[in-house]
Amino acid sequence: MENGIKKSLIDLFGERVAFHRTERLLYSSDLASLPKMVTGLIQTLPDAVVLVRTREELGGLIDLAVRSRVPLVPRGAGTAGYGGAVPAKGGIVVDFSMMNRVLDVDEEGKKAVVEPGVVWNDLESHLRSEGLALRVYPGSALSATVGGWLANGGGVGIGGFEYGFLRDSVVEVEVLTPGGAFLMEGDDLDLIEGMAGTTGLVTRVTLKVREGMPDVPVVAAFPALKGLAESFRMVREQRLPFWEVGYKDRLNVQMTHEAMEKQANKGPVCHEVHAVAFPPGRYLATYVYPEDREGAVRPHLERIVAAAGGEVLGAVEAGYEWSERFYGMRLKALGPSIIPSEVIVPTDKLQEFAEKAGKKIEGLAFNGTLVNGGAESAFLGYRLDDERRAGYALAFVNSLIPVKIAKKLGGRPYTTGMMLSGFAADILGKERLEKAYLFKRKVDPEGVLNPGKVFPPSLDSTSPARMVKLMTSLATKQIGAIRAIDALVGGRAKGMTAGGNTPLERMPFGKEAVWDALACANCGYCRGNCTEFKSIGWESSSPRGKFHFLREYLKDNAGFDQRMAEMFFVCSTCRRCNGTCQVMSSIDEHWSLTLRPLLWRQGFNPPRVHQGNAHNIMVSHNPGAISQDERTAWMTPDLRRSEEGEIGYFAGCSASYSASTRNLAVNAVRLLNKGGIEPVYLGTEEWCCGGSMFIAGCLDDALETVGHNIDELNRRGVKTLVTSCSGCWLHLAHFYPVLAKRLGKPFDIAVKHVTQIVSGLIDEGHLTCKFPVDLAVTYHDPCHIGRGGGIYEEPRRILKAIPGLDLIEMSAIREDASCCGRHVMRYPRLGMSINENRLNEVKATGASVLVGACPTCETNFRLGIGETGDDIEVFDITDLVCHSVGLPTLVMTRFMNLGVM
Repeated sequence: MENGIKKSLIDLFGERVAFHRTERLLYSSDLASLPKMVTGLIQTLPDAVVLVRTREELGGLIDLAVRSRVPLVPRGAGTAGYGGAVPAKGGIVVDFSMMNRVLDVDEEGKKAVVEPGVVWNDLESHLRSEGLALRVYPGSALSATVGGWLANGGGVGIGGFEYGFLRDSVVEVEVLTPGGAFLMEGDDLDLIEGMAGTTGLVTRVTLKVREGMPDVPVVAAFPALKGLAESFRMVREQRLPFWEVGYKDRLNVQMTHEAMEKQANKGPVCHEVHAVAFPPGRYLATYVYPEDREGAVRPHLERIVAAAGGEVLGAVEAGYEWSERFYGMRLKALGPSIIPSEVIVPTDKLQEFAEKAGKKIEGLAFNGTLVNGGAESAFLGYRLDDERRAGYALAFVNSLIPVKIAKKLGGRPYTTGMMLSGFAADILGKERLEKAYLFKRKVDPEGVLNPGKVFPPSLDSTSPARMVKLMTSLATKQIGAIRAIDALVGGRAKGMTAGGNTPLERMPFGKEAVWDALACANCGYCRGNCTEFKSIGWESSSPRGKFHFLREYLKDNAGFDQRMAEMFFVCSTCRRCNGTCQVMSSIDEHWSLTLRPLLWRQGFNPPRVHQGNAHNIMVSHNPGAISQDERTAWMTPDLRRSEEGEIGYFAGCSASYSASTRNLAVNAVRLLNKGGIEPVYLGTEEWCCGGSMFIAGCLDDALETVGHNIDELNRRGVKTLVTSCSGCWLHLAHFYPVLAKRLGKPFDIAVKHVTQIVSGLIDEGHLTCKFPVDLAVTYHDPCHIGRGGGIYEEPRRILKAIPGLDLIEMSAIREDASCCGRHVMRYPRLGMSINENRLNEVKATGASVLVGACPTCETNFRLGIGETGDDIEVFDITDLVCHSVGLPTLVMTRFMNLGVM
């Protein structure tokens, strides 16, 4: 790209333009992992990426593109797999994720006006708060954007049984083109919907919405596909007023459960699978209706299911299956790759279609949803594969088999994008396609709007994707021959234990990290929750982007540099990604136990503060390089401890050395003593848990620290270890068992956070909260004990046991709680932004006190409050408990006299 164009982009977007090759590489694909045979035919690497925020910026960008004849490739969240958001001729990728405001909600008229980057699930949450709800949303609603789904086309989503295609819920769309701005409505929507931004870039969408009545899911299981199809026939015949009807085949159900079990037990840190088991060998149908239709629907549905040979499952199964509606690709973790295919077929042909496709494609699993009262069905098929094997590119021909079968049965491919532009006339209709192309020629004569998409070479002779269309056409005609070649020379899937020569694969837990990088569904669910991505905005800052980078690294298409290394180091370890990952990857563990150690070994520098802390731990056994003789200075004369015993207390470095958080340790031991426990305390033999070393990546050096603590705990007979620090809890509970195996040491110790123990002591009557605390408080869920350990109820039970205390919850709590930002304070703007966002949530509650359960969080909030000057006090939860049970504390606030010092 010419320097003059780069300068103009910098003038327009400032820091929101990227020229770095790795960043550009991460915007060169969408959800699909296309083989090199395809990507080699086009120029998928963009010349630049911009994060657009306003309509005015977009207008300036279009003017620049026309003057410079540089292609513009619009991108929502990159969650489709048709190549619509993939460059075919380089150019500038226009990321709309920051153009994400809800502009207006008309409750009476049941309409919502939004910008194109609004995520569907965020919009649903916003509408629900106002008593409304979306009519339809995509199965990828946790990440997909309004503009992205509209531009991608297809438009079959959840709610389609009652409300049809997305197009049926769109009132009007505003677009910008080189020829000016247009407001599309009615038949003119033909020019925009499903056109991948080739005819205009969406700036505003007005949607019809519905009343926000609670939805009731009912799940039925059928022993055969015939029964499933028969139930759909009767539902249509009786015109039952469902909102949504979806289905899964028995192989999908089986493989999904197997994938979840595999990921939970793969390591490096194993975890429980909270899944519901369904009757084996059954097809599942999910019927959903608004609560007020219960009487008009439920009795008829039960009769239909019974008549079709199925059974209605219980409320637990229904609730679970409905909660999993966004996770249709969990089974990809078995691949680690999949070859998908998506078509629309008449529902009365669904059984015939599925049986024919299943005979042609071994191991085909599928799910789908009915649309327009059940007249048609969107069918999404999956075949597991491994992109590392030689025949993977050839195996992609399997995605065309359902397309051919569907066309013969009166169906069609789902949408066009770039990959299926040869089927554009079948999908859109010949007249509509030609009409849209004429409009494009009129408003975009230079062809800068997303060239190579939708319009086949028969219309657009200059299409940069014409060779892709030719290859698709040839492959469609030679499916049998190509599959035979694959069977002969394509090779087998390699599996997770396959050896590799890269430094990553040679790391102690490298194979697990590589598997999850390959298994990543590219769904982008992690982006919306990622503390780092929400503050930075670049794909490289998201877990999806990092996994994408690792795949390119494994192919030798990318290498580590300091910028990419910092994206791994800057992670706040909030673990929000772990909970939302479609394939249940151990993302935080991979960064801590594999990627950061790899970067440390290769000489990439973590933030200096972490380097210094790690060095100090190696030398002085604590991050501050303070004498170990001072570690026990927090112990007050009244505290009772034991030298040996089954219950131990781990104070951690913050409570041991910092005057501002010393109260956590003192309170904890006083409460344990009051409850009849005299814990073992290592004293000067307690070394840092190693947290800063894990963050810096010096895992090999941390083994001495870990080994020392394990030996000391084992020597004293500790079986249960209590700590007040959520960071210590995470490292002790998650990493120590893994590293103990590596060291060959036993670690049969249950690690508990102090809130778990105190809650139990209150429940058992060993502690009684009798003195009132007349305060309005809100509780912050620390990331490490919350998402890391599921410790949500115990702190709340404690607070509810304290008389006089009024607990007011924030908008984001439990699994959705925001991070305090402490671990990214090396990057001041980023850390302060994260911290400020959480403090704004605190202020919105009106509470005067923020209650924490972690010294790191509490310190960070005090720093943030010091910057903002907000009138908020920060207490540890044990401060309040100690006062209520009548124990002295070290805390005194300016607006409340606790009665003790």
